[in-house]
Amino acid sequence: MSNEKKKLLLAAVGIIFISCILRGSITGVGSLVGDIKADLNISNGMAGFLTTIPLLAFALVSPFVSGLSKRIGMGRLMMIGLLMVIGGVVVRSYTNAAGVFIGTAVVGSGIAIGNVLAPAMIKLKFPFKIGLMTSLYTTFMAGFAGIAMGFSVPLADDLGFGWKNALAVWGLVALVVLTVWLPQCGNQDSWGKIKNYSRQKSHDKSIFKNALAWQVTFFMGLQSMLFYTFVAWLPTIFASKGYGIEVAGYYALLYQLISIPASFITPILCDRFKDQRILTTIFASIYVVGMVLFLFADGGVALTLSILMTGIGSGSAISFAMAFIALRASNPNQ
Repeated sequence: MSNEKKKLLLAAVGIIFISCILRGSITGVGSLVGDIKADLNISNGMAGFLTTIPLLAFALVSPFVSGLSKRIGMGRLMMIGLLMVIGGVVVRSYTNAAGVFIGTAVVGSGIAIGNVLAPAMIKLKFPFKIGLMTSLYTTFMAGFAGIAMGFSVPLADDLGFGWKNALAVWGLVALVVLTVWLPQCGNQDSWGKIKNYSRQKSHDKSIFKNALAWQVTFFMGLQSMLFYTFVAWLPTIFASKGYGIEVAGYYALLYQLISIPASFITPILCDRFKDQRILTTIFASIYVVGMVLFLFADGGVALTLSILMTGIGSGSAISFAMAFIALRASNPNQ
């Protein structure tokens, strides 16, 4: 294997490992929010705010990531993001009530860095394998999100970890990811500061004036809102339907597991079709029907079917969004 191929393989493995913590580090909170609320003696409103903090962090931090990556390079900035996730997890699990909220914000900020950089990295390193790399990236992201949702409660309650240690496990996962990523940090020529793209020609249209960019942005935002709202409140909704928290956790795991094949196949299909509108419409329709069915189903086959359909819709939606970013952008900087 040539040196260049080894570098590409190392980059691919690094990106895939990073995907493992971009959802798992925060989706487990939704499954354990009841335990957290009882232990910290906080209101329903504050518990809901806890699940919202990472999304606010995404919104506040993301606009600065591009500029920072041009200054210090994508490899090093991603390392900083991983360190923030590790530090935030420790603060969230092993300090006081205020620390839970602060740590969650730090975790969300670290994940925001990864959220922004990953599509650019795929575009930079794998311009002719965008579909495959996006498939692997979103598949691992969905898989580890499912693990967090499905096994957080058994870890906390059945194995006696408690919610703090159950969430702290993700600090160990992030530490493994950091170890895998460290070799990338010293290779600035590999990830660089995207110098060859940083100075756009004067006649190039600003990204803020690009209608397609806004369409992709709103698509990404809407699918994210649906996903995080769903996983945050799924246990509560199941409780209102008469189910226990563990049953809700297993349904949440099913939701994520069924999203994995959808996450994997969607970008590959995008690569094979120049026009993705029909594909998007089909999967979005499945999502809509599944969501409506979930709201009105009380149990049995209808509820299971709704989880399967929403899982397919959610898995395909994030993959569409990631693929659109990489496929529609002219270069990694954009």
